[in-house]
Amino acid sequence: MSPEQRPVRAPGRRLAGLGLGAWATLAAAALLALPQAAAGYTFGPTVTALGPQQTVFDASTTACDFIDIPDNPARAFRDASGQVQLISSHFLSRRMIGPDLDHLRRDCDPIVSSHFDGDPANFADYEWMNSTYTTDGNTIYALLADEYHGEAHPGMCPAPYDYRTCRFTSVVLAVSTDGGRTYVHKPGPSSLVATLPYPYVPGSTAYGVLNPSNIVYRPEDGHYYVLARVEQYKAQKSGACLLRTSDLSDPASWRAWDGSGFNVRFVDPYLEPAAYPPSHVCEPVAPTAITKMALSLTYNTYFDAYLLVGYSGITDLITGEVTRGVFYSLSKDLVNWSPRQLLMKAPAPFNYDCGPDKPISVPTLLDPSSPSRNFETSGQRPYLYFVQSNFTFVNASCFQNLNRDLVRIPIQFNGTGTATAAPATSAAVASPAAGTAGATAPATVNAGSKGTVKPAGTSHCRRAGSRCRRCARRHRCRVSRQAQHGRADRVQRKSAAVRHPWVFIVDRPAK
Repeated sequence: MSPEQRPVRAPGRRLAGLGLGAWATLAAAALLALPQAAAGYTFGPTVTALGPQQTVFDASTTACDFIDIPDNPARAFRDASGQVQLISSHFLSRRMIGPDLDHLRRDCDPIVSSHFDGDPANFADYEWMNSTYTTDGNTIYALLADEYHGEAHPGMCPAPYDYRTCRFTSVVLAVSTDGGRTYVHKPGPSSLVATLPYPYVPGSTAYGVLNPSNIVYRPEDGHYYVLARVEQYKAQKSGACLLRTSDLSDPASWRAWDGSGFNVRFVDPYLEPAAYPPSHVCEPVAPTAITKMALSLTYNTYFDAYLLVGYSGITDLITGEVTRGVFYSLSKDLVNWSPRQLLMKAPAPFNYDCGPDKPISVPTLLDPSSPSRNFETSGQRPYLYFVQSNFTFVNASCFQNLNRDLVRIPIQFNGTGTATAAPATSAAVASPAAGTAGATAPATVNAGSKGTVKPAGTSHCRRAGSRCRRCARRHRCRVSRQAQHGRADRVQRKSAAVRHPWVFIVDRPAK
């Protein structure tokens, strides 16, 4: 889990009358909880809130026990009986189930239980369910984020330690063959999907492959795709990895993008210690545009493009103002992404200053009108789901606890922002063979209403040098260097802060 999703190791209060193995008696049996005000959240210029905030899961009334909290992005699918199952898991995963996304109730029977295995080579310690996919509603494949917590096992983490040390994260496969009632994850390398080619080192900084997005299927090439977050560690760069497979049942079949094709094979560092590490790490896609966003991935029919949603931040170097919250980006091929745009401004738990807006985490989009069994498409009017943390206030201070709710807000995309469309040659549709030349640099364009492509260079601030800087001050432009000068190939070679000091994108680390 990312720092903002870390489990809070603090005593929680057990909720009376809510036993395991039964439907939570105070669940939302028929309707979602009564709408609340949207907590004062500010939406971006291309997004409109269509209604007030709605509570999907209220930890204070609906939880099965004190650790029954939403901690991961909301994922949903329709099972073989036509019921919708929604999962926003903790390291003990449960589901909500009902006829649709508007009528869900809590099932207290666990569907996945963490193994808490002290051997990092088994990839079976703390396990969070991140992604589900099914073609028939009976067999469901799930990607789990396995976190090895060295501090929880004697001798595996030197003191002192905190949540930023002694973490080793991998992605593993779990499978349900009973319609989602239970999932089986076998400890050991046979379930390993993705990890870094380095064994766990006690006391090391947190590293690995974590937070896989939901799975989307591309009929053009017959592959299933996910994005996953990676932190910088040795040969691995920080960013979002793009992974794909043509066989969800085979965890070893996943391959990652290496900058020119899907040629990266993940290796088990315990079984293949002699493997050359740089050959087995991914090349993050569009790091300037999306940083490490890798939570919610859908094909959006309104923009006619893939839509990525995640938590991030942008700093304006003229004013020094940092805007944090939910951002979105568009792509035609899953490799080339538009500069992210603000969807909703909101604090995160790790940078919360005890203000009026409640902190949020793990945003994702779900569209009740999606025809996909796995809700892998979205339209102009989806719901924005996120976990809202209810901090405890004592005097002038506030403290994070285990009281977290899953909420949603209906939104509408207005399509008036600018975005960089994919290049005409889509590297993700037909990957170059190993050893061939890499994908061509993307041609920068602007997208108008509904993603309509316009010629590059339509910004007020398209002049170079100091004139461009003065122009930016006068027009308050917030456009990327790519849109201003059409030189996307140079973004990787020189910092945007050096070339254009009035705007600089950052992804602030957790405090």
